[in-house]
Amino acid sequence: MKKNYVFNLILLLASFLIINSCRQESVLHEEAIQKREIEFFKNAESKTQNINGGIDWVNILKDEDKKNQFISKLNDKDGTPVWDKITIDKSAIIDSKSGRKTSEQDEERIIIPLTKDDIFMSSYIVASINSNNEITHIENITNQELYRIVHNKSISKEVRENILANVIYINQKAFGFKKYINIPEDLFSDVPLDSAKTTKTIKLVDDSPKGNKSARSAMMELMCMSYETDDPNCSCHGTITVTKCFFVYVGGGGSSGGDGGTGTGTGTGGTGGGGSGTPTNNTPWYLMNPDIDVYTYGAYPRAIFKSLTDFDLILQKEQMDLLQSNSTFATTIKNCLSNNTGYKSAFVFNLLDEVSYTYPQPDLNLLANKLSTFYNTLFTINPKTNWLEFRGIFAPYENTNSTILSELSSDWSNPNIVKPTANFKNNTRLNCIFNKAKTSSNFNQYLSNFDSRFSVAHLQFDVKNLSNSTTNAETDPPTGYWIKIKINSNNLNRPTLDIARTFMHEIIHAEIFRLLLSLAPTSNGSINTTTLLQMLKNSDYPGLLDYYVRYGGVNGMQHEQMAAHYRGIIKNFLKQIDNSITDSQADAIAWVGLKNTVAWNALSPSEKTNIDTIYNSWYNSATHNCP
Repeated sequence: MKKNYVFNLILLLASFLIINSCRQESVLHEEAIQKREIEFFKNAESKTQNINGGIDWVNILKDEDKKNQFISKLNDKDGTPVWDKITIDKSAIIDSKSGRKTSEQDEERIIIPLTKDDIFMSSYIVASINSNNEITHIENITNQELYRIVHNKSISKEVRENILANVIYINQKAFGFKKYINIPEDLFSDVPLDSAKTTKTIKLVDDSPKGNKSARSAMMELMCMSYETDDPNCSCHGTITVTKCFFVYVGGGGSSGGDGGTGTGTGTGGTGGGGSGTPTNNTPWYLMNPDIDVYTYGAYPRAIFKSLTDFDLILQKEQMDLLQSNSTFATTIKNCLSNNTGYKSAFVFNLLDEVSYTYPQPDLNLLANKLSTFYNTLFTINPKTNWLEFRGIFAPYENTNSTILSELSSDWSNPNIVKPTANFKNNTRLNCIFNKAKTSSNFNQYLSNFDSRFSVAHLQFDVKNLSNSTTNAETDPPTGYWIKIKINSNNLNRPTLDIARTFMHEIIHAEIFRLLLSLAPTSNGSINTTTLLQMLKNSDYPGLLDYYVRYGGVNGMQHEQMAAHYRGIIKNFLKQIDNSITDSQADAIAWVGLKNTVAWNALSPSEKTNIDTIYNSWYNSATHNCP
């Protein structure tokens, strides 16, 4: 009896644990669904308020999700809608699987592009409603599904062309893509080749009434007028146009004429334009197939796709020539595209676009070395790094010597120190003072706050020719979580310790920015002043926010706070750099830049005079050498 009792108790306990576990999984699943719904409809109303019928559609879709949870059933589990680029019209809906019409012309439809990285379209949703505002059709097509559809010849050519034309339209509207490659050979076969025999111009006709100057028509007119096309039938000019023009490349490899070439994957060569095969990975075809004769191509851009609608790169012949003739540089570019993201593709495209047309051409081996040394580090710190940021930091056109390059690499590899630019390191005097300042415990204490692994902000030192020659330096408010300190190259004829003081003074500015950013960040890594004011009303962080309001916001508060609370830190830093100065000298130097503050004005006239006298006496005899 006792055994049965124990057995039943164990069974009951096990059942309880299983049920409780299931409940926990259910709760977690429901939380994930709710989180996805919130992300899906984020800013939907504000983004669609200027689109006719946009908010109505948002409400219809919200009701549909409450009834059927369609968001959780989407094929694209991570993509979020680009709400301000939706398309609403009366066109018939064609089911991608059956090829049948699923709505009539009097039914309204919406097409919603989705994205995972704000650069490429990851999928799109198409839905239709009847006159009672009831959803009659809803479908989500990913790039993989789209590829399968348009290459499936069991689906009629008309249906596949219709689906692809819609995708071309919404992809251009949402992300600006206008050039396509690897279009199936049988699609748009009735469209003649352009004069160069490498492209076709597809014309898509809008259903909106002529003369209706809607935003959509205006957008299409602007888009069309940006083209120069050899097709005389593509009329892209006039007050209002209803014609849309797209270049479609007729293959993925081969020469610009004659026999078809080899595609980037399996498949056969197309007429005059090369293969239309399936890409095997994200590596650009010209790097994957080094034997391709890129010189036989015309000067038209060549598109390399991750999938049917996603760009990897768009290259001119000059850019391909550059890679063809510089194998080390080409290999480095290939390595940069490993674990590819849309941001890396954009980075590489902008890099090649610039260096291909720069005269004299930069030292590509030096640039390759800098890419190999710093590219992954910078993308680890900021996965959305762009080429202009990289160029601004590492100045690839300047011939950095090996010692400085080694120091620069060490600085960027060390998470506990400021990130200097190559321009800064190339300035011998600033670099010497900076290397000495790094030995100060006070300096390192504040630098450690900017460790990119733990902090919301990263700190960067640069040297710039500032317009005001009397300004020692400027510290920019955070953007993209970076706080940049710019030392004025026009004002370096000062004692070494005075320049070191500028370093610490600006780092404290940066520290205050960092604190404010940690309290109220925006999504793009800037300070949200509205949130800061709300926190003041809530009496959060009264000391810091009191300065913020009393002294005129982010910029006005900083010198007041520094004069009241940070002068001792500057003073200790100066004595750590140069232990030969007296306490009174260190105190006088620390006051530089902090006059006309409440703390300074609280001093007596004799105290102010004494500080000025001590500073001027020290300044006139201080060394300009960096030991």
